[in-house]
Amino acid sequence: MSRNLIKKCMFVGAIVLVVNLFFIPTLSAIIPQNCPQNHRTELFVEKSVSSSGGKPDLIVKNMGFAPYGDGGTIIACATVKNIGDADIQGELTLKYTFIRLVFRTIAYIDTTWMSGGLAPGEEAYWPLIYEKELPKFGFFEFKCTVNPGKTIEESNYDNNDLAQKYVAFFGQWKPLT
Repeated sequence: MSRNLIKKCMFVGAIVLVVNLFFIPTLSAIIPQNCPQNHRTELFVEKSVSSSGGKPDLIVKNMGFAPYGDGGTIIACATVKNIGDADIQGELTLKYTFIRLVFRTIAYIDTTWMSGGLAPGEEAYWPLIYEKELPKFGFFEFKCTVNPGKTIEESNYDNNDLAQKYVAFFGQWKPLT
């Protein structure tokens, strides 16, 4: 009887070890100092500015995984845009979360910021985390929220989130359509 109990405990321990190694990321991922967090790009010839009553309005325009630097390093990234009528001065905050779809548990969560602000119609590219720091297997929701603490007065807070579902298989992250 005790031999079966020991075997069961060893089996459960092995399962827990595999889950910890492959499905739970290390939470020590840091954006390196050479990452261009203040890199801005204007992709539109015509600025798309909404009528927001003289206030800024921030959106997460897109997000995903993209190559970064030399050597094919992949990072999770997001683009934030000010679609309002006013400049944003000071510090912008972006919260990003990776949530496991199966158990709805948080796999990774962090907040980053960028100083300098955004003019109306301007957007900023935001490198977030190296893909290798995330879990290697599973189904996830990647969610970004700009201005999560509502520290910047905006005309519309309802459009500050963007979420996309992904599958990770052997460290390759692909969107679920």
